Amino acid sequence: MEMKAGRKYIVTKASDSQEFLVGDHFVFDRSGAITCIEAQGWMEKQYVPDAIKGMEFVLDKQWAIARREKLIKELQDLEQGE
Repeated sequence: MEMKAGRKYIVTKASDSQEFLVGDHFVFDRSGAITCIEAQGWMEKQYVPDAIKGMEFVLDKQWAIARREKLIKELQDLEQGE
């Protein structure tokens, strides 16, 4: 799976370096950096390729559902002129 900016993912297989562990939640941003919620920090773009080697991840479905609901609400508000 390719990471897309602004989406939240969950690690399903730890990275070879153990920088990212199973269950970690992270966001890949437009600059190429990664923010990890559990680590309460971020990693600059130049360190990401080595840090994610061997890592597997999936889209955080709970985040995706909540995001979708928020967007639908915003569209409904726009249609009602609010």
